[in-house]
Formats: sequence, C-alpha cells, structure tokens
Amino acid sequence: MARDGQQVLYDLVEVFKGTSGEVAAFLIARRVENVVESLDDDVPLPENLSRHL
Repeated sequence: MARDGQQVLYDLVEVFKGTSGEVAAFLIARRVENVVESLDDDVPLPENLSRHL
C-alpha cells in the first residue's frame, strides 16, 4: 500500500515529538527548510513542520 509522502513525514515528526517534545519538530523543520529551499518546486509540508518555519 503506497502512502502519501506528506503523511509519512507527518507521522515521523509525531513519533519524534512523542519522545523529544516540540523541540524535535522545530529542529526537524529547520533541517527540512534547507532542503525545501534548494528545490525549484513548492513542496508542501505537513502542518506539524510548516508551523515551525
């Protein structure tokens, strides 16, 4: 079963938040921001990351 990439990323962030709290989402968002900025296309991020950018 194929999963939406945005949902997979959302789920991953939620797992990290469960163990490390909101600071985990903030740190992940900062790393992902660099990747997104380097792409030509507008990449939609899940809400639990985009609110930290």
